[in-house]
Amino acid sequence: MQIFLVFILLNVLPTFSIESSSEYLNSRKYLLNRNKRADGAMNQILEKHLPLGRVFNALYLQMELNDKKIDGSDVVAGVLNLKNKASLEKLVSLKVDGVADELKTVEQAVQAVPDGIKQIADVDTIADKFKLVSEINETMRQELVAAKNIENIPSFINNGDTLGTISSLSENLAEKVLTIINSIKSYTDVRKLTQPIDNCKIALSQLPKELNNLVNETVKSLNILLNGVEVGSKISGRTEDFKNLIDLLSKAELEKRKIASLKNIQSVQTVKFLNATSLSLKEALHISNQIPIASAFVSGSNLSEVNLDLQNKWLKSLLNKHGDLEKLSHFGTINELSNGIDGIRNFGKQVFTLDHLDDFGYFIDYMAKIEKYVADFQPLEIESFEHCLDYSRLKRPDVSNEMKDLAAKLDAFYNVIPHIQSEVNKVNDISLLIGEIRKHTPDSSLIDRDNFNEWKNGEGFSDMKKFFEELKKTFEPLKQNQSFIDDVKTLSNVGPKIKKVQDWISNITLAEKGCDIVYHLNVEKLRNMNNAPSTIYSIRSGGNIKKVQDFIENFPKLKTNLEKFKTAMARSNKEPSGGVGPTAQPPKGKTKRETKSIKDLKLERQSLLEVAYATRSLEQMKRIEEKSSDFQTVFLKGEDAVKAIPYVKDAEKKSKLEAVWKDFPNFKKDLESFKTSNSKAVASLKYVPEKNLKDVGNVYMNITVFKFSRQAELRGMRETMRYFDNPIPSLIDALASIEELLAMDWGLVHTNFQKVPNSLIGLQNDFLEFFRVEKKVEPNTKEKAPGGLNLFLLIGVGFGVLVLIAIIVLVILYCVFVHDSDLKKSPPVEPDYSPPEEKFFEFTYMQVQDARLEMNKRDKKYIGNTPLFNAVIRDDWPAAEKMIKQGVVLDATCAGPLCRTVLFEAVLKQKQSFCKKLLKAAADQTICDATGDDPDTWTDRFNMTDLFQYFYDERKLKAPPRIVPSVKRYWKVLVLDKSCFKFYKKKKLPKRIKNHITWGYNEDMDLDSFSHIVLPNEYVKKDVTLLLDEKDFLTFQLLGCWANLMSVKWLNALANKEIHEKAMNRDFEYYVMHTEYRGNHHERTVFKQKTSIHKLQPRLLMNVAVTLLPTKLPYWKDQTKELKALVEQFGGELPNEVIMDDDDNCPLPYYSMDIDNLSSQNRCWVLKFEDSKGVNPEWKKWPDRCTVSDIQLLFECIARWKVLEHSNSIVVPEEIAPEPEIVPGTDGKSKMVNTQKPASKTAGKSQFKNLKERKSKMVKKIEKRS
Repeated sequence: MQIFLVFILLNVLPTFSIESSSEYLNSRKYLLNRNKRADGAMNQILEKHLPLGRVFNALYLQMELNDKKIDGSDVVAGVLNLKNKASLEKLVSLKVDGVADELKTVEQAVQAVPDGIKQIADVDTIADKFKLVSEINETMRQELVAAKNIENIPSFINNGDTLGTISSLSENLAEKVLTIINSIKSYTDVRKLTQPIDNCKIALSQLPKELNNLVNETVKSLNILLNGVEVGSKISGRTEDFKNLIDLLSKAELEKRKIASLKNIQSVQTVKFLNATSLSLKEALHISNQIPIASAFVSGSNLSEVNLDLQNKWLKSLLNKHGDLEKLSHFGTINELSNGIDGIRNFGKQVFTLDHLDDFGYFIDYMAKIEKYVADFQPLEIESFEHCLDYSRLKRPDVSNEMKDLAAKLDAFYNVIPHIQSEVNKVNDISLLIGEIRKHTPDSSLIDRDNFNEWKNGEGFSDMKKFFEELKKTFEPLKQNQSFIDDVKTLSNVGPKIKKVQDWISNITLAEKGCDIVYHLNVEKLRNMNNAPSTIYSIRSGGNIKKVQDFIENFPKLKTNLEKFKTAMARSNKEPSGGVGPTAQPPKGKTKRETKSIKDLKLERQSLLEVAYATRSLEQMKRIEEKSSDFQTVFLKGEDAVKAIPYVKDAEKKSKLEAVWKDFPNFKKDLESFKTSNSKAVASLKYVPEKNLKDVGNVYMNITVFKFSRQAELRGMRETMRYFDNPIPSLIDALASIEELLAMDWGLVHTNFQKVPNSLIGLQNDFLEFFRVEKKVEPNTKEKAPGGLNLFLLIGVGFGVLVLIAIIVLVILYCVFVHDSDLKKSPPVEPDYSPPEEKFFEFTYMQVQDARLEMNKRDKKYIGNTPLFNAVIRDDWPAAEKMIKQGVVLDATCAGPLCRTVLFEAVLKQKQSFCKKLLKAAADQTICDATGDDPDTWTDRFNMTDLFQYFYDERKLKAPPRIVPSVKRYWKVLVLDKSCFKFYKKKKLPKRIKNHITWGYNEDMDLDSFSHIVLPNEYVKKDVTLLLDEKDFLTFQLLGCWANLMSVKWLNALANKEIHEKAMNRDFEYYVMHTEYRGNHHERTVFKQKTSIHKLQPRLLMNVAVTLLPTKLPYWKDQTKELKALVEQFGGELPNEVIMDDDDNCPLPYYSMDIDNLSSQNRCWVLKFEDSKGVNPEWKKWPDRCTVSDIQLLFECIARWKVLEHSNSIVVPEEIAPEPEIVPGTDGKSKMVNTQKPASKTAGKSQFKNLKERKSKMVKKIEKRS
């Protein structure tokens, strides 16, 4: 009996002790890693089923390879999830020659374009100015040409002809003769009649000819000159506009030269290769309606893992009743394939992916755009514009009114001439009439004083009088009024003035034929080229060239590895293969078993494949469930995308988008049905220990899958995302994720699940048959029984009892103090957020953490627009008002670098009613934009001053509470140092939060993902102050992350059941609020930082470009990467080169701007270390364009949450010192004295006064844009 008891103790107790020790070790492991949680049913099922799927898949492949039904290439195609080996071979057969060289030219050309190009040309302004040029049409130009032509001016004006004959018609010439005749009695000399009578003869003799000449010139008019003067005046009046146009085009020409390197791009072969590759890749990755031959290895498992899977205890119990699976482990061909395939897979994963289709699409689009830019890259002929449009030195004569008067007089003159000619033509015979005049002209040589009285009383005198009385009737109709005669004289003398006007018109060169080129300016080509900087920026920031280069680099490697693989397989097939079964003889005295191998397996191969595919499908369903957020993104952001399509500017892109997205509502409905079906299927799974393959089949029996078949539309949506004017990054990522998840034939998945249970029953029988053995016992196998007891046996028994007691005690302690059954339960439903009292409303942003809410999600990181801002831009006021009521953040700064709030935008849109709603909802009217202006700046212009003043006064009395969104609080807590809290207290934490706590920090964690971070005591002073140290970057990262910083005191409060609910709801009482850096305390810095994040305000270093000079100091050299990450975390930029501030449209640090549009700090920062060299003297020469300072400036700004002024006493900037002055010393010797004043004494903004002009330009641009 004693021997029996000792035997029991020896066999049972040690076994129990070992198991208990194992449990104890596992418990210790659990205690050390409390973040580990029990796996769900799905994880437990997959943990067992995936190895089973891999083994079955490997058996299928080996059997098919043995029968020569497939070869190594088929296996490679299957592992890479390709359609078949033909598609693989087609893809790798593509020619890649010359593509890499072309990509280098593309990269070099893009990199050669300098940074900082905002636009090529101010196209809108150019278009406005060029419109003024276009208004000078061809007709007007011809009028200029005609006006300067002397032939179009009447010859009597050009020649200065006085038209004496016509001028003499101011009186009746015959009547003048009669006047003298009637008064002849008073005369004694007959010669008094000679001149008046001669005037009559001259008038009658010359008047017809003069009239004929004038009638022939009536086609000439001063109206032609007048038209030319008016056109010339119009052109001269636009001198300033034309000069501005020339300046704008000159600047555009300079900007074009900066991107001239794009002309060197050669991409024909690359585009051709990528187009062909895209087609082949789509074909290769096409979803097959057949079960893939290597589905169990698609998700990343290697073929070589099968040998490890065969050691799985559960598989052994399942297939061979706990016996070993050695007979299945002789995968001769599979083992030979595994190394080669694993190598190919590494490159194949980088080549055979749908992501490349997007990369190729973007690259091809970029090349098409660049090709257009190059096609439009023609010189603007600035010299021609200057010759044809620059009239700044040409003085315009003010003759327009005078020319109108002259033209009117000439027209009136021409109207009289036909009348005069008509009267002259009534005279029957002018020659005869002239003869009669001569006949009646007294001869002065015959009439003297002696016979004068005789003559005047004679018959001749009487006849003469009668003749001229008749002649008077002829001259009477020819008589003209004095104003006509005055006009004739004016026109006769105006020739020199007209010549001067024509000379002025001749200097207006726009009428010249050579100026036709000015009218050929294509503004649309300039507008197209204006997209070049953004295209180049997209190429650089998107990394598309790098991705395509990586693809091109891996493509030949994949091809080479595939060829090596084929060669190795061919060589392996020629060599005689060894036995696949075990050859060693069993030891003497041991049981002898039959020797079987895989070749002896009689299995239904299709069943093996079906089971492997089912496990792969189940794994994919789990991944789909894990990516629920991506589906939600597609549902929500997809609707935003559909709404954005009508606003796409490019008609071709808009048409493509409409074609793809038109059926999105039905697509969304099907996708939701699929997601719901998947969720229900996953939720319905229950893990039950499986003892045989039939039990395994029961898992798949009741899984129902929605037969989703719209993957092609999903691909189309993803491909067309690049056609939006403002693509939604989160939607792009979500579509990519879902496309990869749904890349299966879900109808086939559903059908296969129904087959698997029966398939597994059949396979169970096949495996039982395969592992059945016949035992043969050979002689001399009886073993001798053990001898008697000894001292060692008793010691072992005693030790085992002690160990057992210790384990029992530890288990009891563990259950009482550590084990927490709540961790295995689902946490209670989180109630909707209830804001604290109104006086604590300032903490609601940190409590709700609004930046995480979908309703506030920006469409681009840090500087994108919120949904509310986009609604205002679209003038979708009902949607905007609905969002306000939902409690979205109203004070987010949007519009990229402009940093405008919704209130600012509403003011610019002059929507007074909407502004009133925003102000009622507590929108902050004091938040400025990037230029330092706030919405109040513009209210007087749009008649809103009274409205804003009212709310401004109201805020002085009482700040209105914000509308808090009705959401559930986000809990995800990180305890930075898990040792700061007693382990036995963890069990006392509230159920609402204990499942959301991560104990311990590692560097891979994303601090922004946590809602609260509990700091160890060494990081906190008096529970409320964060101790910052540049030697511990984590302190600064904690300050800059999204999480609220908490003291350990909060955890202790949570562990107190009497106050833990209050500690959760009023967690702001435990916030770390302040900072301390280098012994200086900075009030509420943490609060300002966290609140600004969740109010979606600009980061501290917004519009600051930081250049870090190299250093060899060990610590800083090792921390360079972290230092750059810190700059980016706080919103700073890291340019490739130092670009000093200019005076035009350089955006200055947001937090250094004031209401006068002045900045107290530069955008360009050059930060150096103690040993830094290579400081360019130019940087220090211009302190109002570049800040050269110690690295300490960065940390001091962050610690204060303030951009320090350029001239500050905390971190003094470096400037070039003046030459030292030599002055006499007190000892009689000369000495050198530096006369430079200390930098700290210079006023903060005095040296930045020139920025006033710079900012006023920015304001004008913003005003024009608005």
